[in-house]
Amino acid sequence: MSAPQARSRARLIAPVAVAAAIGLGAWIPTLPAAASPRLPSLSVDQLIAMAEQPSVSGFTGAVKWTANLGLPSLSALTGAGQSTGFSWTDLLSGSHQIKVWDGGAAGRRMALIGPASEVDLYSSGGQSWLYDSVTDTATHLLPAEGKGEPAGAARTASAPSAVSDPAGGQGAVTPQQVSAEILRQVDSVTAISVSRPVYVARQAAYVLTLEPKASAPGASVSTVGRITIAIDAANGSPLLVSVTPRGSDTPALSVGFTSVHFEAAGHRLPASEFRFSPPPGATVKTQPMGGASAAGSSRPSLGRPTIIGSGWGTVAIFHGAGNALTASVPTGPAVVKRHGTHRLVGRLRGSRRSPASASQELDAVTTAVPGPSGASRLLSTSLINVLILPNGDVAAGFVTAPALEAAATGAR
Repeated sequence: MSAPQARSRARLIAPVAVAAAIGLGAWIPTLPAAASPRLPSLSVDQLIAMAEQPSVSGFTGAVKWTANLGLPSLSALTGAGQSTGFSWTDLLSGSHQIKVWDGGAAGRRMALIGPASEVDLYSSGGQSWLYDSVTDTATHLLPAEGKGEPAGAARTASAPSAVSDPAGGQGAVTPQQVSAEILRQVDSVTAISVSRPVYVARQAAYVLTLEPKASAPGASVSTVGRITIAIDAANGSPLLVSVTPRGSDTPALSVGFTSVHFEAAGHRLPASEFRFSPPPGATVKTQPMGGASAAGSSRPSLGRPTIIGSGWGTVAIFHGAGNALTASVPTGPAVVKRHGTHRLVGRLRGSRRSPASASQELDAVTTAVPGPSGASRLLSTSLINVLILPNGDVAAGFVTAPALEAAATGAR
């Protein structure tokens, strides 16, 4: 399949892919300004073909994940303000360190390192596990049963695996995965160009820049200025992805390697790197990936989102996601546990927040938006807007707040 054919095989575009990747959490600031490497000239189609089929058998590395959305701390929404442990909402601001292991068919693994916590995600042999040291909980992620296509103009997202599969189908969130989703969904509404080469994690890299075409559907309401992808010149592996809002020169979301080691041809990481066993004394749960909640689970399970609109004006509706924001979270004194070679800080189960306090915390970081079915709550940033609807659904998109509200109203 040629690169142009590959780009035309999907009708969704880059913003949906970025939103899908952010479904796991959030996103190395702007591309480095160091001396540019001298590389042979390649066309857009040649670079896309390289990125779609990198000559890499496996790698280990450290990834820096940065969000500059202008948001206040949202840790209170999940109770992290009562402890020193990790909260997923922390990813929506500041920079975070992630260790990644990719063994191809052998498995994949991610370790998200917090100040006093660690979240580990393992995927191997069809088995996926999520371990959270804050709650000392190991969650076995089970494949969800398929669901039918909803009727009507709205459609169910099928390409962005990170939304429906907490493991992202890969067991880690890396520049490779994010760029793969973006490049799979690029079509005629996007202008693509080759920019000046750079160094990323000491690797010489080509740079692709993606921008909305002015005449493209939804371009007038899109908050995206450009998406940048750095591609390793030696093997085609994407090294960095950043998203810059319209009217800004500073990326709002980015994920990229700070160090990386690619395995030599024919060599792979050992399968033992990707096996997981719950630590002694840990709470063990099961949770379908994108399906109904498992028996005994107190956390709402999110299915595939409904997609509204097209082009750069696309909006995703996450059904029931608003309920997760007010779900109670256990807190308590810290306890130290050992898992493999890592020192993990867990939490003894203790007090839980009341629904009233959770609602107050949500109100503190959002604004009310009146509507026919009651007031919604708007979380607005320079790049992403999120609307929490009265029925518990959440609408999100890389579009202006008015466009998001209009899309959500039309979906009811």
